[in-house]
Amino acid sequence: VNLPHALVAGPHAGGIVNLPAVVITFLVAGMLMAGTKESATLNAVLVVLKIVALGVFVAIALPAFDSANLQPFMPYGFPKTAGPDGVERGVMAAAAIIFFAFYGFDAISTAAEETKNPGRDLSIGIVGSMIGCTLIYVLVALSAVGAMSFTVFGKSPEPLALIMRELGHGKAALVIGAVAIIALPTVLLAFLYGQSRIFFVMSRDGLLPRGLSKVNARTGTPVAITLFTAVLVAALAGVARLDEIAALANAGTLAAFT
Repeated sequence: VNLPHALVAGPHAGGIVNLPAVVITFLVAGMLMAGTKESATLNAVLVVLKIVALGVFVAIALPAFDSANLQPFMPYGFPKTAGPDGVERGVMAAAAIIFFAFYGFDAISTAAEETKNPGRDLSIGIVGSMIGCTLIYVLVALSAVGAMSFTVFGKSPEPLALIMRELGHGKAALVIGAVAIIALPTVLLAFLYGQSRIFFVMSRDGLLPRGLSKVNARTGTPVAITLFTAVLVAALAGVARLDEIAALANAGTLAAFT
C-alpha cells in the first residue's frame, strides 16, 4: 500500500500525520480490550518468534566473529559527546537509549492485580526478564560487531538483516526482517498495557475521572481507560518526532529509577 507522504509523516517531516502509527496503536489497543488472556497469548507467540530470529542471527554471525572488528575499542569514548553533525556518541549515549528497556521491566509490576500469585510471579518475571534480556542484548551486540565493523551497518535501518546478507545468508536476512516487522507490536502491546493499568489505578483513586476505571463485564478489561490511553499515544505517535518521544521516555524512566 503506497500512501501519500502527508499520511506517513508528521508535521516535522513535511507531512500531516503518521497514519500507520495511529492505526497500529488502535489495533493493539483493540487486542488489549478483547481480553488480557488473549493479548498475552498473542504477545507470547510474537516474543517467541523474535527470540528464534535472534537465535538464528547469533548462530550464523557468532562463528564469523573477528576480534579485529572490536578495534578500536570504544572509538567514541565513554562519556556522551556531540559531534559536529549534532549526533550524540559514546558509551553513555548508547546507554541512555538502552535504558528505555527498563520501562518494560518496571511495567511488569502493573500486572499485579491480574496475576494469581503476585508476590512470587512478579519477582520471577522482573528478575528473569532482566537476566534474559541482558544475555540476549550482549549476545546479539557481540555477534553483530564481531562479524562486521560497526561502520558498515551503523547507519542501516536494518543492521541485522544487512549483516546476514553480507555474510551470504539472504534467506536468513529475509526471515529476520519479516519477524522484526511482524513482532514489532509486542513492545507497544506491553507498554500500552502497562500505561493503561497505571491510568486505571489513577482513575480508581480519583486522580482521573472515575468512569474511566469501569471494567467490561464480558472481557474483564478496562475498555474505557485502554481507549483513553490509545488516544493519547496515537496523538503523540502521529505528529511528534520519534527521537523526541524516545528522549522524553528515557528521561521519565531515568527519573523513576533515580
